[in-house]
Order: sequence, then structure tokens, then C-alpha cells
Amino acid sequence: MTNKFFNKFHFGGEQALIQSLITEAIQIYGIDVIYVPRNLTNFDQLYLTDDQSTYSQAIRTTVYLQSVDGFGPQQNIFTKFGLEIRDNITVCMSTRIFETEIQPITKQERPMEGDLIYFDLNKKVFQCKFTNNKEIFYELGKLPTYQMTCELFAYSDETFNTGVPEIDAIQTQGSLNILDHSITQDNTNNIITTEGGGQITLPNFDVQNVDPVAWNDEVPKFANNIIDESENNAFGFINVNESQ
Repeated sequence: MTNKFFNKFHFGGEQALIQSLITEAIQIYGIDVIYVPRNLTNFDQLYLTDDQSTYSQAIRTTVYLQSVDGFGPQQNIFTKFGLEIRDNITVCMSTRIFETEIQPITKQERPMEGDLIYFDLNKKVFQCKFTNNKEIFYELGKLPTYQMTCELFAYSDETFNTGVPEIDAIQTQGSLNILDHSITQDNTNNIITTEGGGQITLPNFDVQNVDPVAWNDEVPKFANNIIDESENNAFGFINVNESQ
């Protein structure tokens, strides 16, 4: 039986002391980032996804980068869908910092999966994939930090209106929606169209610069560099009867 004169889980003074020390350490050894919460607009309860997510807030805060040795394992993987870059990092955020700087604005209980973190150092955006908010071992019975596992963000038709040009540029650089590249009237969102009703796009917009295989005519050209279909046996299988 543990000593009943030492209360490890309900002593607020010790919990506040540990929280203050950890928060101060993060502010000393951490880095400044921009936290961008995700707004759900069309959440699918079955697949637990949202195909119309928006990002409209940008909050500057401080986190501690735990993976200081570099990105995590499985950085680049070649799958049947193409090359996937999975640069994983683990960041640590103080619960007090979250409750004082982020929660009053977002009304979130904790850092949520899908939220973004923008790093000024390398101009990269990482998306939170998992927030560990249920640690097995609590310091004095209270969780002082959130550990967030993040991956390099891959744009998928989300809407950005954060007011930070570097972050909002993700939509203009990665979107294939012609409405995002159309010319609008001054101080309005009215799209200028031709006499036939077509949109007039910006002169520097070229869908092939965003996605080289966006045109289906280009797909066979890439395929020919991988498989030579002119041969009778394109995959190089050996006919057992002919080899004898």
C-alpha cells in the first residue's frame, strides 16, 4: 500500500508547478509556429472524413519539436498510386499554452486531427494525424502536454482564407479548380467571363504545371517509359515450352 500522507493525484500546487516548468521549457527550447485549425463543413459520419474542409484562422503559438534528429520512418514510399512522401514529425504543445492561446479562439478541447502547423523555418505545412491526449503515465495525475504526430500536408481541395499569404498560397498553387484561377472584378468575387460564358483564367495558370498527368493524353506517354507494349511479351515472362 502506498504512503497515504503523499497525495500524488489531487495536489493542485504540485501539478501547477510541473505545468509551469514544462511550459517555460517549451518557451525556451521550442520554436514559433502558426497553428491553423480545421473547420468541418460537410463531415461524413460514416467515413469520418470531410471533403469541404476550410481553414480560416491562423494563431501564432509555440511548440517543442521532439523529432530533432529528422523526419520519422517511412519518409518516401512508392505505392500503386504513385510516390508518397510521408515526412513525420512529433511536436509537443503545452496544455496551458493551448488553453490560453488557442482554445479561446477555436473553442476546441484539444488539438484536433486535421489541424495544420506552419513552420516559418522551412516554409512547410504539416497536418496533425494523431493527438496523444491520454498518456498512460501522468505527472502527478495531470497531463501537462499534448503530443501531436504530424505528416507533411497534401492539398486536397481545401479552402484557405487565413490572411497569411504563405499559407493561403497552398490553395492557389495546388488547386485544379478553374474557379480558383479565374479573373474576378475589383473588390468583388464576380468572375469575368467571355461572351460564350467561359471563365477567363489568369495568364500564369497551366493545369499541367500543377499536375503533369491532369490531361489523360499525357498518361500513355508516361506509361511508355515504364512498359514497352510493342513487344509480344511486355512483362518479360518466359514461355516454358519455348525455352525447352
